[in-house]
Amino acid sequence: IGKIGIMAGLFLSNAATASGTPLVFIHGIKGSTLVDEKGGTGWLNAWHALGISTPALSLPLQWVFEGAPLRQKKDQWHAGAVLEHVTVVPALLGEEVYGPWLEAAKKTGRPFYAFAYDWRRDNLETLELFEKFLEDVRSKNQQKAPQVVAHSMGGLISWALMQKRPELFSSVVFAGVPFSGGIGFLPDLHEGARTGLNSR
Repeated sequence: IGKIGIMAGLFLSNAATASGTPLVFIHGIKGSTLVDEKGGTGWLNAWHALGISTPALSLPLQWVFEGAPLRQKKDQWHAGAVLEHVTVVPALLGEEVYGPWLEAAKKTGRPFYAFAYDWRRDNLETLELFEKFLEDVRSKNQQKAPQVVAHSMGGLISWALMQKRPELFSSVVFAGVPFSGGIGFLPDLHEGARTGLNSR
């Protein structure tokens, strides 16, 4: 996440601000909240980080035909918002996630949009949603293609969409994207990794 702050100066230029080029952010794995229709949070809050609550986040092992490609069945969770911070004890204990970066981006004076997605789902499914999102951003901004800041897995999604629809991007800043390998994430996905005090 710190890399995003370092990269901020490279694209928040006066020229881009003056031109009104929209700015879009796409997060990495585990970078958005997961919520249900009743307002419950599956990821991530203080109870989860302390190990007091451990919602089941595994996707159903069932697939459905909703056009192409074949899609894994949905569960009760869907993306909420980009994860800003996790507060365990107010004013004493917490962790900043994307919060400082989002605040800096909002202060640029440019139209700013954050794309939150369910990071558990297939990246090709997310790519379709991101494509529609960028089309909507362009339509709201006189067809100006946005600058995109893409972190980690969000960078892989952005890279794939750039190959398909380059006109949706004016430029992209890639921060911490595993272009040449990222085997370190495999234990996290297949065996699980600690989140705060929660080992489940």
